Amino acid sequence: MSAFRVEHLENLQDPRLDPFRELRENRVRRLGPVKAPSSPKTSSRADPPEPRLFIAEGEFVVRQLLLARRDRFRVRAMLVSPERFDRVHADFESLAQTSPSQPAPSHDANPRFDLFVAPSSLIEQVCGFDFHRGIIACGEELPGPTASQVANDSAVLLVLEDLTNHDNVGGLFRVARALGGSRAGVLLSPRCCDPLYRKSIRVSMGQVFHVPFASFSTWESLAPQLHGAGFRLFAMTPDAAATDLAQRGGLGSKPAIMLGSEGPGLTPEAISSADERIRIAIDPAADSLNVVTAGAIALHRFVVP
Repeated sequence: MSAFRVEHLENLQDPRLDPFRELRENRVRRLGPVKAPSSPKTSSRADPPEPRLFIAEGEFVVRQLLLARRDRFRVRAMLVSPERFDRVHADFESLAQTSPSQPAPSHDANPRFDLFVAPSSLIEQVCGFDFHRGIIACGEELPGPTASQVANDSAVLLVLEDLTNHDNVGGLFRVARALGGSRAGVLLSPRCCDPLYRKSIRVSMGQVFHVPFASFSTWESLAPQLHGAGFRLFAMTPDAAATDLAQRGGLGSKPAIMLGSEGPGLTPEAISSADERIRIAIDPAADSLNVVTAGAIALHRFVVP
């Protein structure tokens, strides 16, 4: 059976288009929890967490969503132009059938998701912007790991504090995947922006679907967990008194690279939780490096032989 049900849409008011409406840059948050039909309570047990919806844009990013683990991310629906449908139909069918991103099929099961085909002009009206990528997907995020689980399963971590720029968060996930591969994880403080914002997903090139991540509450609780998992905490700072990364010797432990927001940098609480402060030597006329660049340099130094 097919992995998805293909339907051609022509009506701008079709309710099946609702998840894709008004996705301008001022609406970058996830769309919120999936609303289950109301029904009488039949058990006193707590309901499981509801999956949350997010938007993935572009052929490459949607491909990464199809390749993601099925216990973390699933496709709910896709919306494509007729031209792009002709190009990706067979390829996406093969990916959806063989990748771990969707539940295993059964002979009497319904298709796993809907693939809606609509004219580009209609899609632009629905989404609210010039639709040149040709394909957009609505996905579901399922419950993820805890910070402790991410740490125990990783050999290198990026630990992000108060990063509220979607480009930076997405860029760091791309860096983590490129330089850390399957060994990398990302931990985020409560004030970081959501990695599953539209723009963060797009800038990450879909790598957010492959790099395990979780939030943590406080440095006071996180540092002992990381030490227990064999990590050494490195606070990245432009402070001239910090250790020059280029002069840093062997590790003898797993690196947890701590990165703060541009401008303020890491908070005093973060700095005091670190085992060592690290700086990247730059021209004194320059103030600092972009946080994604700094993270990439540090990861390359600590991870790549």
